[in-house]
Amino acid sequence: MALRARCHQASHALALSSGLGRSAHDRGSGMSLSNVEIVQSFYDHFLSGKVEEGAEKFLAEDFALSNPLPESIPFGGVYIGPAGFIEYSGKILETLTMEEFVIEDVISEGDKVVVVGREVSKVHSTGRKYKMPWVHIFRVSAGRILEMREFNDTAAMVPAFESNS
Repeated sequence: MALRARCHQASHALALSSGLGRSAHDRGSGMSLSNVEIVQSFYDHFLSGKVEEGAEKFLAEDFALSNPLPESIPFGGVYIGPAGFIEYSGKILETLTMEEFVIEDVISEGDKVVVVGREVSKVHSTGRKYKMPWVHIFRVSAGRILEMREFNDTAAMVPAFESNS
């Protein structure tokens, strides 16, 4: 699919520095995955261009993603289910190119996995780049991601989306 090709091309430019440990696919074990391993595998799928496969494998049917962003950033909002995440990913890839995506810290407690990172991205419509920190909060149960909440530095993002008019 076109989404897979765009993700795969983008993944070559990404620097993924992860403190999450080895991917669940590398473990080769029949054991159930920890919440951190589920989130790691989800990121691995996204960054390698396997968005649809990762969504179907790791997201609950009633999965909810929320990303509160200003109206000038076209991929903000709430997305439901694996199909919603695929739509969200497509909007991101149509809008920008991630040049750097770095996971700096991971905190896990109960059903929550908090991932702290940073990215550098280039907005297609303006050609401008932004560099920002972000936090993703996941809720995981029974081997599936139920919820993902994104918090981004919108003060860093908005100028890159503004036209020169």
